[in-house]
Amino acid sequence: MNRKLGSAVAMAATLFLGVPLGSAGDGQSELYPGAATFIYPPHRPYRSDVIIRPLSECAYTTNDSYEQVLSFYDKKGTRYRSPDERVEELRNGQALKHVVVILDGAPDLSMSQHWVILERPFPVGAVIVNGQVQPAEIRDVTRISLMTRTASESASVACAK
Repeated sequence: MNRKLGSAVAMAATLFLGVPLGSAGDGQSELYPGAATFIYPPHRPYRSDVIIRPLSECAYTTNDSYEQVLSFYDKKGTRYRSPDERVEELRNGQALKHVVVILDGAPDLSMSQHWVILERPFPVGAVIVNGQVQPAEIRDVTRISLMTRTASESASVACAK
């Protein structure tokens, strides 16, 4: 592709999708090295009450420590501090480490078009225990969810494999 056409395509992607090509939204430059694609079980409830649709998520897992993965993303963005940030305790007594890193330089999550959610351990699925929703399974891996706000419900983001 010639340089002029490539610039026009990149500009159109930025204007229409809200995500610049070849930068924070390309799905490749911010993927943690060695992370494996994760496919969610069907009919999973969406856990976040912070995120506004439309949204695309590319989910990955790694056996590397939460701190190691967080160090990688700290170099690429800014941690978002939620006003109601708290440590969750899972039913097995483990503390759930959870952080959001804004990757596109936005001042907060409501303005961001691209961010990553890191979590360890990784609760998968849901069951009801004593009237409360609990994870069906707790995996000792770090979850990496690359989130991109899209222009519409039908828009999608190609996830790295």
